[in-house]
Amino acid sequence: MVRLTLTLTLTLTLTLTRTRTLTLTLALTLTLTLSPLTKVLKASFVDPDAQTLVLATVSPAAKDTEHSLNTLRHACIMDGQQRCLVIELGQVQ
Repeated sequence: MVRLTLTLTLTLTLTLTRTRTLTLTLALTLTLTLSPLTKVLKASFVDPDAQTLVLATVSPAAKDTEHSLNTLRHACIMDGQQRCLVIELGQVQ
């Protein structure tokens, strides 16, 4: 497995007065893991004609209702829907 790490540091210094300055530093580190799966899926990330399938599994058990609703919400977001029609618990009449 190959890892590629990119670190970007941005420093901004503002002079407020002759004796006072404000320095802000932002550091961003991005690590990419080039695993075999990433290599296989590379085309699906860069090809504009690639299609993605989202498969969301939910549980019929009442104790897992909260997790199932959360799964459905995330599936809606991944599908690009601005508003998801998942019924909130307690709002069903």
